[in-house]
Amino acid sequence: MPTSISLQTIKNLLSKMGFLSIESQRDVWHKSYSQHGNYEISVDLSTRRSTHCSINWGDRINFDRTTTSNFKDSETLVIIECINRLLEKGYKPECITLEKKWRLGHDGKGYLDILVSRDDESKTAFLMIECKTWGAEYEKEKRKTKENGGQLFSYYIQERSTEYLCLYTSRLNSDDNIEYMNDIISVVQSIPEAEKAPNQDELHKLWDKSFAENGIFNVQATPYNFHFELLKKNELKPLTSDVSDRLFNDFLEILRHNVVSDKPNAFNKLVNLLFCKILDEDEKNDDDILEFRWVVGEKNENALMRLNDLYKKAMLLYLQKEIADHSEQEIQEKMSNGCDEVARRELNKIYTELRLYKNQEFAFKEVYNKESFEENCIVLREIVQLIEKYQFKYTDKQQFLGDFFEQLLKESLKQEAGQFFTPVPIVRFICLSIPFKFIVNQKIQSRKPDFLPYTIDYACGAGHFITESMDIIERILQAIEAEGFTKQMRDNLYAYRNSYQWAKTFVYGIEKDWRLTKTTKLSCFLNGDGEATIIQEDGLDNFYTSKKYSGKLKSTNPEAEDNQQFDVLTANPPYSVSAFKRTLFNGEQSFELYKRLTDQSSEIECLFVERAKQLLKDEGYTGIILPSSILNNPGIHSYTREIILKYFYVKAIVEFGGATFMATGTKTIVLFLQRRPNTDWERINGIVTKFFRDFQDKNVDNYENVFNTYIEFVWRTITLDNYVSFISGEPNDAIKEHEIYMDYRQWFDNLTEIKKLKDKKSFKALSEDEQNSRLHYLFYEKVNLIERDKILFFILAYEQSVILVKSGDTEIEEKEFLGYGFSNRRPYEGLHPLQVDAQGRLITKLFNEDDVFDFTRVNSYIITNFLGDELPEVADDLKDNLQVCKLHNLISFEGVNFEKKISTTRRQLMIVEIPTKYPSRRLGDMISFEYGKALPKRNRRPGEYPVVGSSGIVGNHNEYLVEAPAIIVGRKGSVGKVTLIDDKHCFPIDTTFYLKFNPEELEYKYVYYILKQLKLENLGGGLGPGGLNRNDAYKLKIPVPPKSVQEQIVAEIESIENRDLSSTEIEVQLSAREVEKTEVFTKYL
Repeated sequence: MPTSISLQTIKNLLSKMGFLSIESQRDVWHKSYSQHGNYEISVDLSTRRSTHCSINWGDRINFDRTTTSNFKDSETLVIIECINRLLEKGYKPECITLEKKWRLGHDGKGYLDILVSRDDESKTAFLMIECKTWGAEYEKEKRKTKENGGQLFSYYIQERSTEYLCLYTSRLNSDDNIEYMNDIISVVQSIPEAEKAPNQDELHKLWDKSFAENGIFNVQATPYNFHFELLKKNELKPLTSDVSDRLFNDFLEILRHNVVSDKPNAFNKLVNLLFCKILDEDEKNDDDILEFRWVVGEKNENALMRLNDLYKKAMLLYLQKEIADHSEQEIQEKMSNGCDEVARRELNKIYTELRLYKNQEFAFKEVYNKESFEENCIVLREIVQLIEKYQFKYTDKQQFLGDFFEQLLKESLKQEAGQFFTPVPIVRFICLSIPFKFIVNQKIQSRKPDFLPYTIDYACGAGHFITESMDIIERILQAIEAEGFTKQMRDNLYAYRNSYQWAKTFVYGIEKDWRLTKTTKLSCFLNGDGEATIIQEDGLDNFYTSKKYSGKLKSTNPEAEDNQQFDVLTANPPYSVSAFKRTLFNGEQSFELYKRLTDQSSEIECLFVERAKQLLKDEGYTGIILPSSILNNPGIHSYTREIILKYFYVKAIVEFGGATFMATGTKTIVLFLQRRPNTDWERINGIVTKFFRDFQDKNVDNYENVFNTYIEFVWRTITLDNYVSFISGEPNDAIKEHEIYMDYRQWFDNLTEIKKLKDKKSFKALSEDEQNSRLHYLFYEKVNLIERDKILFFILAYEQSVILVKSGDTEIEEKEFLGYGFSNRRPYEGLHPLQVDAQGRLITKLFNEDDVFDFTRVNSYIITNFLGDELPEVADDLKDNLQVCKLHNLISFEGVNFEKKISTTRRQLMIVEIPTKYPSRRLGDMISFEYGKALPKRNRRPGEYPVVGSSGIVGNHNEYLVEAPAIIVGRKGSVGKVTLIDDKHCFPIDTTFYLKFNPEELEYKYVYYILKQLKLENLGGGLGPGGLNRNDAYKLKIPVPPKSVQEQIVAEIESIENRDLSSTEIEVQLSAREVEKTEVFTKYL
C-alpha cells in the first residue's frame, strides 16, 4: 500500500535540492538547470493533500505513464531526487524516460522508474535505475535481485544494450542532509557473457553477484563516462544501530542463499576477514586507497592474494603469529634470477594453485580445486563487499559495533569441552563488583606513575571480561582530575586518555584455543580496545619456561612459583576436562595441586584457582566462575579449598541456577576473593604450633582468646582446660564423654593401618602396656594433626563477612532476579532481556550500571565488602536472594574428616540444642530417616490413605506405604517441616522422609514434638531451593528421658493444643502457645 507523504516533507526535500517558490506562486516550487538551457521542473503544492500535488517534469523528459507525476507514493520523492541528481550531473532531459514500459511475459507489463539513453543517434539504453524508499523496501529489492535478478534483470532482458543496472534510494536524514545509496551492476564486468542468457534465470546464473556503490554520481564522474573508484579511508561510513542489524542479517542471508551451513567455520572466516579490514584501516592515512576491497570485474585470484597479504601482516602485528605464506612480489623476486619467461609463468601457475586452490583462511566453502575456489569466491566477494565500505577500527567504544559482534557470537560460535561462554550481564555484574575505582585512587595516592589496574583473564574465550573491564576503567580514566599529580603521572594520564593504547600495558588475556584467541583480539578491536595483550597459550603454562608469555606474565626466576603482578583477575575458566594432565606442561614445577592429579583427572578448575593465587598481588581482587562442586567435593577440591582459605579472603559466593547459562547444566558459583599475603597463614600456623606446645590461649590480630573461641564454637560444652587435657594426651572425663572424642576413637579404631598393626606378630609380642602406649601415641599424633588443621582454618576464616547470593528457587524466580531469559526458538535463539530502561539497558537485580553503590542491587554489597566498609541492612527486594554471613559459620568443623567444605547455609548458627538433665543421644543412633516414594498425581487412585508431601497432606490414594502412626519430615520444598499422621496409614512421597524408631524406647508423639523444637528447617535453610540432608539431622542430639516422662510431656503439650482460641489475634495466641510448649520441655527435661 502506498505511503502518504506530508506536505512539509516534500517542501523540506525540494528546498534542500534548490527548488524555490516565488512570491506570486508561493505553492509552486521551481528549479532551473542552467546547463540544460534553463530547463525547468516545477512542483505544485497548492492542494492541502500531498497525494493531489503534481510534478511538471517539463517538455523534454519522456514518460510512458504519469504515476510519478504525483505524490501518491513516497517512492516519488526518491525519483525526483534521483532525476535532480542526474540533471545536475549533466545527463540531458531528453535522454531520460520515466516509467519506461516493457511487456513482460504473455500479458504482463513492467515499468522501469528511470531509463537513461545514450546521447547519440542510436538512443539505445545505457542505464536502468529502479528507485525504492530508504530502508526495508530498498533492502527487500536488493535481496530479490540477489535471489533471482529482481525487477532490473527482467527489464534488462528487454533491452540488452544496457550497460549498467542501478538500485537507488535517498532520504533527508536527521542532520537535514540528503544522503543516497546505490548498488550498481556493470553488465560488461559482472555479467560478461550476458548476451548468451536466453532468459532472466540464466542471466542471474551468469552474474557474479557483485555490486558497486560508486561511479555514476561520483564527483569526478561525467555523463556516460565514469568508472568505479577505489574506496579511500576517509570515505568509510560509521556504523549505526540500523547498519549493525542490517550487516548481521545480510551476513546470515549471504550464508543462506549460498548454502553455507557450517556457521562456526563461517564465523571463523569472517573473523579472519575483519582482521584484514582492521589492519587496512590501521595502516592507511585518510586519503589512501584501501586494500580491503573487491572491485567489480576484478579477477578472483588478485583479490584473494591481496587479502592473504593483509591477513599475514595482521596476524604478525596483532597476535605475533608468523603465517606460512608468501606474497606474489616475494615469489617474483625469487624467480627473477635464473628463470626464463616460460618457466616463470609455469611456476606462477603452480604457486597460485598451491596458495589459493585449497582450503585457506577465507574458505567459507571447502576449497580443493579451481572450480571450488570459484564457488567460494562468490560467497567471499559478497561478504567483502558487504563490509568494505564501513569503518571497523575505532579508538573508543562503539556500542553498535560491539552489538554486531555479539550477535555474530551468539549465532555462530560453538563451544568445546569444558567451555561455556558467559552471558554479558553476568560478566558486567562481576566486573561491576570489583572496586576498580578504589584501586586507581589507591595508586594515585601512592604517587604511582602506572596508576591503572593491571588486569587479566587467563581463559578469555570470546573476550567479554576484557572488554567490560576496559570499559569500566576507561570511564574512570576520563573522570580523573590531575590535581597533585607528579609530572610523570600527568604525562601518563594525557597519554592514557588519548585512546585505548594504555590497554597494551595494563590488560592481558590468555586463551589456548587459536580460534578464540583471534575472537578475543577482534572483540577488543570492535570495542575500541584493540591494543590489549592477547596471548595464544595455555593459561596454566609455566611463568618461566613459557615461550609465549611476555610482559607481566613472564618470570625471570625459575624458582618462583608465584607471579603476583596483577590487581584484578576476572574469568570463567574451563572445568571438568577429562584427562587434561597429559596436556599440561611443567605442571609439577608450576602447581602445588599437581601431585593430587591422576592421569584421568578432570578437575582442571582447581588448577585455575591456584593460578589465581599465583597471579594476584597482595590485596588483589578476583571474580571467578566455577562449578559449585568446588565448595564441597572431596579429594583435590578439598586441597583447592585449602588454597582459597589460606591465600584469600572470601568476600562473596554467588550461586546461579540452570537459567543463568545457556550452554551448561552444571550448577555454577562466582567466587569473589581478595588476595591475602602468603605470610598470613604461615604466621597463624606458627601461633597454632606454639599453642600445642605451651597450651596458652592467644590473641590473633584483633581477636582475643581465639583458641577458647574455637573450643566454644566446635566442642561447645567443654572448657579450655578440658581441651588441653585432650591435646596433651590425658583426656579428662568431660572429653571422654564428648561425642567428638568418641568419633575420633571410633575413626581411629577403624583405620586399616591400625587394624593391620594390631594383627602384626611384632605388635602382639608387646606387653599390654606397650601396646596401649603405642596406640596412644599414634592416636594423638593423628588427632592432633586434625585439630591443628581445624584451628588453623577456623582462625583464617573467623569473622570474615561473606555475601551469600542465590538467584532463586524456581526458573521463573531466577529469571526475574537476573532480568533475562534464554530462547531456543528459531530464529530468536539466545539471551533476551525481560525488561529494559529508557536507554535500552537490562534491568536486573544484579547491578546498576550508573551507580555501583545502589543497595537495591547485589553488586553494591560485594564491592562494599571488598572495601571493608560497614554493610547496610539488606534491601527488602533482595532479602530472598542475599544474606550476610560469617565464613567460619559456613565451614563444618565437627567431623573427623576435615575437608574444609563450605556450605552456603549458616548451619552452625541455626542448630537448636535442648538443655537437659537426662542423657542426650544423636538422632542417628535412634531414628532412621527413610526416603518416601514417588507418586505423581496421574498415578494416584481414589482411596482412604493420605498422600503426604513436605507441606502436609496433598491428596489420597488406595494404597499406603507406612502404617500409622507416622511422622513425616519435609526433605524438599517445605524443608524440615514435621507432620504427624496418627489416625490412618499413609503414603509419604519422594519429597519427604518418614521416620523409623523403636517405640519401646521413644513415644512417637514425643518424637514429633521434640523434632519441632529442633527447627529442622534451618538445616536446609539459607537461600535457594536446598534440601534436608538426613546426615545433618542425624548429628543432632535430643534428650532421652524415661518413657513415663516422655508421656507426661506429650500430655501437657496436647492440653495446650486442645485449648480453644478466641476469635481475635489468632497469630498472637499461636505464638504464645509455642512459648508454652518450650516451657514444658524446660520443666521436665
